[in-house]
Amino acid sequence: MSFEKLSLVYFSPTGTTRRTVQNIAAGIALPLQEIDRTAVSSRKQPHHFSSKDLVVIALPVYGGRLPGISNEFFAGITADKTPAAIVAVYGNRHYDDALIELKNCAIAAGFMPIAAGAFLGEHSYTGKVAANRPDADDATAGNSFGARFLQKAQAHASATMDASGLVDVPGHFPYEKPVVNSRITPVANDNCIDCHTCVEGCPTEAIDRQNPRLTDKDKCISCCYCVKVCPNDARHMEDPRILATVNRLETLFMTRREPEIFI
Repeated sequence: MSFEKLSLVYFSPTGTTRRTVQNIAAGIALPLQEIDRTAVSSRKQPHHFSSKDLVVIALPVYGGRLPGISNEFFAGITADKTPAAIVAVYGNRHYDDALIELKNCAIAAGFMPIAAGAFLGEHSYTGKVAANRPDADDATAGNSFGARFLQKAQAHASATMDASGLVDVPGHFPYEKPVVNSRITPVANDNCIDCHTCVEGCPTEAIDRQNPRLTDKDKCISCCYCVKVCPNDARHMEDPRILATVNRLETLFMTRREPEIFI
């Protein structure tokens, strides 16, 4: 079966998920469209995919689960037995239930997840864990995964695309609780000059426009976008629970892990 285009649908506050799906797309020779649903306004846009589309759906992993915006991410997205590859990007500890959660969300939206991957990206809390990933080897793995996904999709005509073709992924259902409380927010220090870089890119609009030193704990999902992009090193995590998590990550999870592919 031939497909009309490839769509990348992703949420990527710190850019690692975006780079991962772009690596995957490089292995698929189809016209490409990127649907970046990181910004709040972008998640309000509806999108429908037909059986002639090919879609890669990707989100980062936070504490072993999908981000707190996952329901909002899928709102307005519908599909008609559209073959999809689901991708979870995690920071070298583990992806736990994120892939099975993503699979269930994709099925509920009308997709047929026939391929899945757990890829690596630099950890949001510390640049020492999975540092500078995705790297060149991850790009090669992404290219190969994309090619295999396309090959499987082409082998399954839409008329026969049913539950028998769905990919099996590891995980628990009911899902386990996230490892870290998402209500922990970064804080600002005296280096803040009110440049609003963090405000403009916050994926949940949690940072106050009038006073960027204030963060709404009910909106913040601890993605650490603001920490990564601040030009003055003015935002950081200081909650003891996060500092303990960072210490554990940098002690126990420094050994390089490789992408896991399920097709």
